Amino acid sequence: MLNYSASNILCGIIYRHPNSNLENFFEYINSLTGKIDHGSKHCVILGDFNIDLLKIESHQQTDEFLDSMSTHLFQPHILQPTRITYHSATLIDNLFFNSLEHFTISGNIVFDISDHLPNFLIFDKFFTLSDNIKLYKRDFSKFNQQDLRNEFQLLDWQTEFLHHCDSSTMFGIFYVKISSIVDKHCPIKKLSREERKLLSKPWITSALRKSI
Repeated sequence: MLNYSASNILCGIIYRHPNSNLENFFEYINSLTGKIDHGSKHCVILGDFNIDLLKIESHQQTDEFLDSMSTHLFQPHILQPTRITYHSATLIDNLFFNSLEHFTISGNIVFDISDHLPNFLIFDKFFTLSDNIKLYKRDFSKFNQQDLRNEFQLLDWQTEFLHHCDSSTMFGIFYVKISSIVDKHCPIKKLSREERKLLSKPWITSALRKSI
């Protein structure tokens, strides 16, 4: 069940007959996922594809299928066999999700309602931060670990706590002193619009940004 008011999400179900032409299917699925990617939509594609992903290293067309899906960021979320019989175990049912930024939980439900195990995918709620919300992080651009240690070592805790015996008061003094030194060496700064954007794409590394 999908119930997100903050963002549109597409959900598609596909069944491919085991005897249907794979090349025609690849052409169709590549066109479909390309349109979804171009529209910048989050999408879950699920169903019985009748392509055994357990044969990824031994079957060229299985590799082609996964490559086609991955080209548009659709990743499989089921990794264990989904159809189990007395003589075989295959992974032919799957859930493909085109978001790399959301925490997901997925798997099979072991229940013999049929010879195919039901699949599930749970992901965290979609939301978009308003431009009015300010985000902050610590700036480590000029951080020197040894300088921080040196300043910590200069603190005289006996003097600081000399006239106090209440644990809550002493902890308050400790926290203020430590926080002021940390703020000095790695201050808190507001994120720029570009930095906020990068937070929504954690797979974009510094090396990828350089290449871009």
